[in-house]
Amino acid sequence: MGSTAWAAEPEAASLRDDKPAITEAYANLISEQSNLVSLGYSLGTIGDGFITGARLDYPISKLFSIRVISNFNHGPFFGDYDPIWTNGVQIMLKGPVIFGIFRLYGGGGPWFGWRPNATAVGKSTGISGGGYSGIEFFSSPIRAFFIEVGGQGTVHKGGIWRDGGSQVKTGSMFYF
Repeated sequence: MGSTAWAAEPEAASLRDDKPAITEAYANLISEQSNLVSLGYSLGTIGDGFITGARLDYPISKLFSIRVISNFNHGPFFGDYDPIWTNGVQIMLKGPVIFGIFRLYGGGGPWFGWRPNATAVGKSTGISGGGYSGIEFFSSPIRAFFIEVGGQGTVHKGGIWRDGGSQVKTGSMFYF
């Protein structure tokens, strides 16, 4: 499934060379590797809570991937500790890698949430969904960093938006 072509990575050009720093061969290698299975992590905010998360992207074509996510929203840094753990499956649309450096993507889908310490109003489980768009920067053929913005629904009800609303995430992906 994966490729070890990155091990024979083209030699980087120095600033004094007449060659470009990113060669066409290197850009093609990044483009090829970016369509492999990837595993990553994310940090950020959703609603008024801080999240840590894991993600697995499985490509089904050059444009589409299935993303499996798991996020733990720790909630705000004040008040009762009422976290939520969310898990879901999403469909992603990925653009091509531009100049071997970056690509744009977006996606969304449903998720299931569970509140292990439900201290506030509302049920301890629920189903919601959300969407996002992002930009991914490739630092090597097997690693990329990203930033995403989007929004999602909530499991907390009664005006408590610890797990819903706007979201901003950053993190890294590893391609295999």
